[in-house]
Amino acid sequence: MSWFRAVQSDDVPAVFSLTSARAQRSVGHQALRKAVDTVGSALGSPIVVRVVTQRAVATVRVLIIPQGPASSGPAIEVPLTMTLVDGASGWQIDDVTYLVTSAQDIPRAAQVKG
Repeated sequence: MSWFRAVQSDDVPAVFSLTSARAQRSVGHQALRKAVDTVGSALGSPIVVRVVTQRAVATVRVLIIPQGPASSGPAIEVPLTMTLVDGASGWQIDDVTYLVTSAQDIPRAAQVKG
């Protein structure tokens, strides 16, 4: 999904164009920009499991595969359901809670490790 690639490459303008106006307003432009800057390449890669589309709304079920160094243990896949809306520039993410929450969790995880 293009939105995930945009976040992973810190392409803030692309993230904004791939995020609905409603989702941007819900967190604010500064918070969204900070979340992209904080999470960036650490955001996992999505594997699409299921897509259900009703008119201009799609519900997409994905598994997020973590990025990072390989380990000898099993990879933890995070299930996530995302809503997309068919906006002026095509399909756009309509809920950025996962990204914003991930950005908030990164400093906390660093404190626990440190």
